[in-house]
Amino acid sequence: MKRGTWFRWLVGTGLALGALAVVPASLAARGEGGRHARGERLAEELGLSPEQRSQMRAIHDKYRAGALGDHMRDLRQSRADLRAAIHDVKATDVQVQDAARSVASHEAFVAVERHRMAIEMDRILTPEQRQKAAELRQQRGERGGRGPGGAEGESEE
Repeated sequence: MKRGTWFRWLVGTGLALGALAVVPASLAARGEGGRHARGERLAEELGLSPEQRSQMRAIHDKYRAGALGDHMRDLRQSRADLRAAIHDVKATDVQVQDAARSVASHEAFVAVERHRMAIEMDRILTPEQRQKAAELRQQRGERGGRGPGGAEGESEE
């Protein structure tokens, strides 16, 4: 698999499985947060049991409270620093390159943490649910790798 294709697949898998971490049905029913409602719809499409939903939420919360959450915050800051460097007419090429390397480094950490989370979440799914999740990822890929929340890889899930 080419490097770019591999990375898109990895991020897509992490996003799809990360979306499986759902909030209680009461939040979705009240319409709070589009990301949570999407996770609830995905859980319903996959036919997750209440126990599976609980396990997914626990895994999601563990990663968000740990290294993934830390790296996501660092990534957001690195992206802001890069935007600032790009538009700072006094910045040197080296400063812009350093800022870009920082973004790339944080993206790599985030990808690895999402991959680890996806592995844990995948273990909870039945073979049929794994197949359905793969089909849903494929459908998303055919739409250009973008979900309802925006550009690929920009979700915080």
